[in-house]
Amino acid sequence: MHHNAGDTAMLVSLVARIGEICPTATIIVLSDDKQSCLLDRFSNLDIQISNPPERYLIANPTWIAGRASRTMGISHAIKIFASRFPRSYLMLLRTLKSKYCSEFENLIRQADLILFSGGGYLTSSFRDILDRCYADVFLAKLYNTSIGLVGQGVGPFTSREDREKAKKILEYADFIYTRDDGVALSKLLSESGRKKVISTGDDALGEIKADTNGLIRDRIGINFRLSSYSLGENTPISSVTRMISEFAANKKVSLVPLPIADYPSSENDLHSLRSLFSREELENIDYKGIDERIDYQKVVVLAKSCRFTVSMSYHACIFSLANGVPTIGISASEYYDEKFAAIEKFFGIGFRSISMLGKNTKDDFEALLIWAHEQSKDIKLRNELVERGVSIAQRSKRLLANELSSIEKNE
Repeated sequence: MHHNAGDTAMLVSLVARIGEICPTATIIVLSDDKQSCLLDRFSNLDIQISNPPERYLIANPTWIAGRASRTMGISHAIKIFASRFPRSYLMLLRTLKSKYCSEFENLIRQADLILFSGGGYLTSSFRDILDRCYADVFLAKLYNTSIGLVGQGVGPFTSREDREKAKKILEYADFIYTRDDGVALSKLLSESGRKKVISTGDDALGEIKADTNGLIRDRIGINFRLSSYSLGENTPISSVTRMISEFAANKKVSLVPLPIADYPSSENDLHSLRSLFSREELENIDYKGIDERIDYQKVVVLAKSCRFTVSMSYHACIFSLANGVPTIGISASEYYDEKFAAIEKFFGIGFRSISMLGKNTKDDFEALLIWAHEQSKDIKLRNELVERGVSIAQRSKRLLANELSSIEKNE
């Protein structure tokens, strides 16, 4: 999570809301990162960071068989055993890994609520996170601990096993707030028998303090991401970068990166940008104020300086729109098709997306650049985008306050 500015913003926003609603609560953050930003910012709250290793053991039962689990029959049998007889499987874990399991069990058992921070991680694209979430729900259900999901995006799935885990998570949750309601989510909700799911938008909006007064908007924000889940085969991204560069040159404005992901792997927005733009095009990109280690607060400030934004990242779009900046979302995968459809639903104005998997991409994208440039001149539109971002965040906060109050009354 610490390598994604959007995820960090959602987590910080959630902790801030919990702290305001329940100032005396102990908040335990399950994370593989120290999350120093939480400890530094919320020194007045009782916050603990924990990452019990047995979360992975519960989520991936095939570890029991060791190397033998690579044999399909044994691996499948263990998974069936874990899913059909969870209590027996838990007892087996206690026997084999009693030290670790007692730590994790106590944490879940003593909690009043297990709350999942927002994100689009209930999907095959982030299987390791899906597994950890499944482990949390697995134990919470056994101990009758309340389970809540906020700001969730769901799907797509490439395996039946991933889909079943996500379905169980939705089935066991006491309340669910989503940031999209796409095809994958609709199918899972129907199969899990859930009837009440509330669409609340993205939790990162709670961390954006927009100010449209007196700002000089003299740049075009850009974000490009080359990753397995964001880019389909034979996607003509290079033609898009050339068009953006030419458009900026014609309008005599610079381009400014709005990076969100800074993983050391291929999922690094700055690395993607440098690999896509030519050396000559890179000369018109303003890197002032941008570090290799991304701070979401700095990205939010950069977004404020933009006339409009062109982005392959969900949160670069969110940071821009909430600051009154018209935005174009570039989708090159099913994963982002649904993300951007959700943004359009919540904001309604100032946002359009284009699928790079379709035909006539060049003509359509050129028309969108002209549209965004014209939209950027509309002061009323900018102010309305800011108001909608604030309204979405406030509604999500009210709903969470109601849920937490209800849990307190039932204790």
